[in-house]
Amino acid sequence: MTRPTPVQVFICFSLLALFANRTVAQKTPIDKRVIRGNWKITLQPYSGPEFESMPLQVISVRGEWSRESSLIWIRERRLRNRSDKRASKANFSAFVYREQDPETLLFQHFLGTVGFDRVPVLPGTEWPAPCLDPKKYCPYGHAIPGPATLLAPLVQDGTLDGEYRIAIGVSKVWFRDGSIWELPGIQPGAENK
Repeated sequence: MTRPTPVQVFICFSLLALFANRTVAQKTPIDKRVIRGNWKITLQPYSGPEFESMPLQVISVRGEWSRESSLIWIRERRLRNRSDKRASKANFSAFVYREQDPETLLFQHFLGTVGFDRVPVLPGTEWPAPCLDPKKYCPYGHAIPGPATLLAPLVQDGTLDGEYRIAIGVSKVWFRDGSIWELPGIQPGAENK
């Protein structure tokens, strides 16, 4: 029996993800997935008050989405480990702001370990390398919930207006030495045990 090649494994997982996304989309009524109105979102790394105290920082985020999609594809999310410890796992959150008031946090949406479960980042390093070519496959790309989920508390009768900023940041870090850092004020029930 021969082992599948990495390309075969990638194709298999891609087909499974496509099937799962279509299955979820078929079960979700269109009016629940698509937000009507005059709205816009931008993605960026979290830079709020706790940013400087974070031992692991998100320093770059690039994503792709459409108004009809139930997911946002995070093409690239780069991290900087500012600590002197090796990070082994992290939880992330999406922090939602109005574009015209970027200092006032509207709410935080827990994302879990998406794209960063047991992938070590050495002390004092940035990871992964930038994915510069838009046509090139980015090995650490991953999906997060789309605008309909992330902006749900703001949607009234399926409609939303305004410009919003979704900032991706670290909410919890597990280090290889067994220590844990956690963002102060994390929402109840958002911990990944």
